[in-house]
Amino acid sequence: MTIITKNYEETIDLGEKLGRLLSGGEFILLVGDLGGGKTQLTKGIARGLGIQETIISPTFTIERVYENPRGLVLHHFDFYRLGIMEREIQSEISDLRADDRNIIVVEWGKNIPQALPEEYLEIEIEYENEVKRKIFFRSQGMRYREIIGGLQ
Repeated sequence: MTIITKNYEETIDLGEKLGRLLSGGEFILLVGDLGGGKTQLTKGIARGLGIQETIISPTFTIERVYENPRGLVLHHFDFYRLGIMEREIQSEISDLRADDRNIIVVEWGKNIPQALPEEYLEIEIEYENEVKRKIFFRSQGMRYREIIGGLQ
């Protein structure tokens, strides 16, 4: 499925719609260039989950954690600065996936191929111009096909 957003707010709104469809245990892989809108989409996901905190890119910290009022925990990772997969990070991702309260959103996930689960939602954001984005949704597994269906 492909969706075109024409400004930042539409990208955030799309993320919010996605966030409302999440129930915990999801793994979302965000793909796209620097400045492409991955963090904007994550801001929307957080808003859809009911998270009130300001969402900040985890580029320099690698991970930021936010909890929603229902006890779901959004783990927002950015692996842009990782050249190779580090064993500790792979172990942490595996531990987080074991708890259904966690929702894992990973920017630059192609840098951690060993940590990708068998099933996940891949969202590729293609930069069209300063504000317009073409967003591709690809499911790896039935659960994510259903989530994509809920976006239509």
